[in-house]
Amino acid sequence: MNNTITNILIVDDTPANLRLLIGMLRNAGYKVRPANNGERAFLAIKEYLPDLILLDIMMPGMDGYEVCKRLKADEQTRDIPVIFISALNETVDKVKGFSIGGVDFITKPFQVEEVLARIEMHLTLQRVQQQLKSQNVQLQTEIIRRKQLELALSKSKEKLECFMDSATDYFFHFDQNLNLIDINQIALQLLGLDKKEALGKQLTELSPYVQPAERYEQYQEVIRTGKSFSVDDRVIFSQHKEMYQSIKAFKVGDGLGIIATDITEREIVKQTLEEANKMLQSLASLDGLTQIPNRRRFDEHLRHAWQECLYTQQSLVLILADVDYFKYYNDNYGHLAGDIVLKQVAMAIEQAVRRTQDLAARYGGEEFAVILPNTDIKGGLSLAEQIQQEIEQLNISHDFSEVDQYITLSMGVAMFVPDEQLTIEDLIKSADKALYAAKEAGRNRIVTR
Repeated sequence: MNNTITNILIVDDTPANLRLLIGMLRNAGYKVRPANNGERAFLAIKEYLPDLILLDIMMPGMDGYEVCKRLKADEQTRDIPVIFISALNETVDKVKGFSIGGVDFITKPFQVEEVLARIEMHLTLQRVQQQLKSQNVQLQTEIIRRKQLELALSKSKEKLECFMDSATDYFFHFDQNLNLIDINQIALQLLGLDKKEALGKQLTELSPYVQPAERYEQYQEVIRTGKSFSVDDRVIFSQHKEMYQSIKAFKVGDGLGIIATDITEREIVKQTLEEANKMLQSLASLDGLTQIPNRRRFDEHLRHAWQECLYTQQSLVLILADVDYFKYYNDNYGHLAGDIVLKQVAMAIEQAVRRTQDLAARYGGEEFAVILPNTDIKGGLSLAEQIQQEIEQLNISHDFSEVDQYITLSMGVAMFVPDEQLTIEDLIKSADKALYAAKEAGRNRIVTR
């Protein structure tokens, strides 16, 4: 359930699709606006920018591809996530959708749970990215403020003392022998000393978080050369207390000035956002239903594998697999049972794929794909046969299949040695043709190309 009111624009020329999507999303707590063609979509966007767009491809006049291109060409709208929803299910259509800036592709007829899961995933990713941008702006503002302060401090000792008493940062001023000659009140509180006790002490006599041992030579170098430095330190007071400080050391007269800023809260927020971003990136790479890599992760891995094999001139194998007569299964056993089958098939395929450089992914609907770098056609065929055995061992009854009494797969296996004349799309088309040939030949079989 969506806890934040989010504005979603649906662009589809089919009234039935609009009614279904509007009802589904409004029940989930989203604010929804419809448009039945590209021109009206841009009028709606001009009136109020949406947080996400569901975009049909086949529309009269301006099709979905053209709408997406225009959105991505406009600085004001280029960051709005666009999810294509279409009856088109060809690989070429999906590749085109991703290449012009779409973040996802949902094939009609769609399942409510899948649509909602994908929308929430992309909205969550967008929110985290905006938080990170906001955090970066705050950090840049803080850096500018500190640089202005440091410039003023370096001009004269008088300005140093003026800022020291009013600032919230910790200030220390040492002579050329690193004896403390001035300090502000907040720094004294940090040390737990009064000013008489602190003045005259050597830097090495002060608390270790003012002068960590590894910094001592760097401080002496600042006095000798006049070259300042800055560093972020994790400071441990005791086993129950720690602190993060941003330390800036610079030359003041013949001596040394140190500014230490408490950045503990900022570091905690930064680490939390980094962990959240890593988790979301991981979730964004997984298919919501089967929990194996999704189409986005497949595309990334295939591009990487292609480049690696292009460089090493090793062969690359792609397997495309399709669950035979899956529509009949869904129609007769129900979508919930169909989802369970897809999960079991995904686990069986992933079980067969053992090398770390290989990848099994959900390609879309009841289609799965396996990428095998540095593998010849014999190796690809062997793995396809292993997948077939894993599926057989599941013993999932399918009384409505026209090829077997159990769930089976048709598979197409293609192998390329990448070169400058070939493309990834050529490999995908070759595997797709092999899969088509397997279906034409009676299904429940493997065809190689």
